[in-house]
Amino acid sequence: MSSAARSGMFVAFALGVAVGALGLGIARGQGAPPPATYEYRLFRMDPQEYAGKSDYEEIRRKHGGDGLKTEAEFQEYVLNSLAKEGWELQLMERPRPSLIHYYLRRPAPR
Repeated sequence: MSSAARSGMFVAFALGVAVGALGLGIARGQGAPPPATYEYRLFRMDPQEYAGKSDYEEIRRKHGGDGLKTEAEFQEYVLNSLAKEGWELQLMERPRPSLIHYYLRRPAPR
């Protein structure tokens, strides 16, 4: 299944859940809950861009140059750094071996 089809299915599912929850609230006489608002971010990682950076190299040395362990821990490091800024991972895809897309969201500032 293509990434566009997966993304379309995800959006359709999320909309279905939101509409269903709204319908339940109205049916119970609660009225519509205030809509949650979010800001979204597409964060792209290319291993060729972070190789050589000090934090990446420190992790690489820790794993004795093992590329798979280094990449996994570096991805965790990046995602944890983004989480500290309030970003939450919604979806991850790898359109090609040298590129990773993280789709993130966090509550929009009010």
